Amino acid sequence: MHQHPTLLIIISMIILLSCFKLKKIFAFVTILYPIVILLLLPENNGTELFKIFDINLGVNFNFENRTITVAFATVTIAANYYSLSQRHQWTVIWGGLYFAAACYCLYADDFISLFIALEYMMLTACILIYASNNKNRLLATKQYFITHLTSSSLLLIAISYLIITTNDTKIIPLTGLFSGNNYEMIIGVIILIGCLINVAAVPFSSWVVNCYPAADNASFIYLSTFTTKISIIILTKLFCGFIPLKYFGILMIIYGAFYACKENNLKRLLCYLAIAQLGVIVIMIATSNTQPLALTYYIANHIIYNAVFAILIAILADNTNIVYCSELKRIKNYLWIITTNIVMLMVFNFPLSSSFILKLTLSTTITENLTAYTLIMFNLILFIAIPIREYFYSKEILSIKISNLQVLSIIIPTLTMLFINFQLIKTYFSTASSITSDIIKQTMIVLAGIISTLLLKTSRNPIKFTKLNLLKKMLSHIKKRYSKYQNQNDTLNDLSLLWFITGYCRKSYTIHNQQLAIAIVFCLLISMIIIFNIT
Repeated sequence: MHQHPTLLIIISMIILLSCFKLKKIFAFVTILYPIVILLLLPENNGTELFKIFDINLGVNFNFENRTITVAFATVTIAANYYSLSQRHQWTVIWGGLYFAAACYCLYADDFISLFIALEYMMLTACILIYASNNKNRLLATKQYFITHLTSSSLLLIAISYLIITTNDTKIIPLTGLFSGNNYEMIIGVIILIGCLINVAAVPFSSWVVNCYPAADNASFIYLSTFTTKISIIILTKLFCGFIPLKYFGILMIIYGAFYACKENNLKRLLCYLAIAQLGVIVIMIATSNTQPLALTYYIANHIIYNAVFAILIAILADNTNIVYCSELKRIKNYLWIITTNIVMLMVFNFPLSSSFILKLTLSTTITENLTAYTLIMFNLILFIAIPIREYFYSKEILSIKISNLQVLSIIIPTLTMLFINFQLIKTYFSTASSITSDIIKQTMIVLAGIISTLLLKTSRNPIKFTKLNLLKKMLSHIKKRYSKYQNQNDTLNDLSLLWFITGYCRKSYTIHNQQLAIAIVFCLLISMIIIFNIT
């Protein structure tokens, strides 16, 4: 039997800890242990079974899991080097444990290992968030912990039911639960909600935007890589081909794209863009049941270029103290400029880029107009959301110096991304008949996006009402309306007042209130139980 991947990672982390005080050896091991793990993983596509306390557990070494591991290992090496450039050795340790948990979850072929790995990821992510110097770190850690504790509780309920009823712990697709009896339908809803919370689907998206930016810039790279990507893979394993998922994907695209256009903070902007991109993947999961390999490549590609984007933003924040879009200046550093352009080509699905080819391959199964138009509009809005206008309209030129470790953190994932791009292009052109029309269509979208960026000027300082200010404004307007209409018998007063209050609630960023989203989940579960007991 092959060694369990997490056992290999734990051994590597022990070696890493032993070299903690030897900086050169420590730096060498940080790049060595992910590579060693990749080399030691078996090349077969089978499932290794083993028992612990008479419980059957499994590890799946299929090609899709190994592909995602390559992306995870690449980002881990880059994030390790960036953390060392900031002298955050402990961030490297916790980031390595986070990587171990992600790999454990990725290869898990049974529900018990899956649940343990998710809890392991939650704890290491909480430590990474809390270890920052941000004044909101405690609140962010609390929100992250409560949110994922809720999702874990839902998953535990559903997993316990599945193990008891099937007497098997193996991970299986669960779309059939929604066509079963009432019990199975409730379990299906519970586990689906648990997965959607981890994926940051609307209305559970706020934890990504509020928690990840609260971490320091080095930790932000790890955080933006693992949890949501692992959750999207779990969603693929459990609910691939489940059509209702596409509506959650559409909502994620609309939510992420809209708020990205209004966001001024660069780290929060990346989080909104990541939510929108995850929405695209959710749509693909719902509609692309026959192309798992293309979907895997798309996720791996997204993992790498999203991490490179996070590294570029971290360099701006740590080397130049630029944290807002409004502070952007023209950067005088060839490596930073070239890498940024490469990432932008991937983000914009530029013709002949790997993201363009993968999206084209996956979107062939999309026939519904609503989904197709949503994807086209998202490609257009991307140009407005990314602060291209702020960058090129800046009159200041800023020269930045990037350290050797930071150079490595940029070059390693970028070269990996370019290699994947080259392989995909070569493979696709050897099998595709003609993509001329698709290239022309995407080129037109790119040109339309550039024109929109030049013509439209969006404000990146959205109005944020606090609860106290919102209450004061509502009460003052209610008082004015009451004094105006108190002597009139107008039956529409109550309706107009209700509409007015509703309008203020829409402005109050209620959608960012994670507690409200969690309360909705519990109310939904209680309602389902009551209805089920009655019927």
